Amino acid sequence: MDKIFHAFTAADGKLTTNRELRIWGRPLLVPESSDNVARFNFSDLCGKPLSAADYLEVTRRFRTVFITEVPKMGLGQKDLARRFITFIDGTSS
Repeated sequence: MDKIFHAFTAADGKLTTNRELRIWGRPLLVPESSDNVARFNFSDLCGKPLSAADYLEVTRRFRTVFITEVPKMGLGQKDLARRFITFIDGTSS
């Protein structure tokens, strides 16, 4: 996945770490990003209590979003699964 991420970002501008997005006055850190591509660890994106507005801003700001380390989820991870579904639903808007 690293090779693909770097191929996407190579022609897209400078790679930035810990870019801060402000959403309704709250910060959301993007671990790695270029102008139009972002990469998150699953726990950074779905393991925190983020809202649909947060996810919409991520998908509005970046054309391509990589998510690494997506775990297998069962009944014990309903909150994680719900957040992941909310993120995916936001990408289709």
